[in-house]
Amino acid sequence: MRLDAWEARYWHACDTILHQMGSSLEQWLGAADAKPLHQINGILNSNLRTIYAEAVGEMRLSYGAWVIFDHCMPFNISRAYDEAQGIETPRIWTAERDLEMWKALGG
Repeated sequence: MRLDAWEARYWHACDTILHQMGSSLEQWLGAADAKPLHQINGILNSNLRTIYAEAVGEMRLSYGAWVIFDHCMPFNISRAYDEAQGIETPRIWTAERDLEMWKALGG
């Protein structure tokens, strides 16, 4: 089965199950609680390390038990930080960029 066909079926199944549970994809993903990047206080005036610490602190309560949480968050927050800085197209991830991110995070 092609990936695009499988993906469509997967999300349809998720939507159907959540609907039967009286929920929705938006509720399940927490979209209703999310703020647009431009509304997050101080994001344009803070550095990546500060933003990372604040975001992880908030998200750890709900998602910290996920096995991949600590692995994914630096990359996810780095991308969100880029978007808040006006970088719309994702930058290519290179070894140099990886080192730059870890240095900015203090690691």
